[in-house]
Amino acid sequence: FEPLPVVECQEQDETCSTTEPTFGQALGDRATWLVGLLVLQSASGFILAYNEELLQTHPVIIYFLTMLVGAGGNAGNQASVRVIRGLALGTI
Repeated sequence: FEPLPVVECQEQDETCSTTEPTFGQALGDRATWLVGLLVLQSASGFILAYNEELLQTHPVIIYFLTMLVGAGGNAGNQASVRVIRGLALGTI
């Protein structure tokens, strides 16, 4: 989860400003998760290759592969959330 922007208010002025994360910070946050997912999906590919004979003899196991494929959708989901958040905050 990404922390909300920091809100700084001055009591005399009653004006508040939000501090958005920099591009580098946002990239670092996203890259950490995406690299982690890439490693996990690579590991799952190696596991599937190792157990190919088992999958051929027991095809019901293939139904559980949808959970693995769903992890790939996280990359697109993160990008969508970032754009929607930017639109809501007026930064895009």
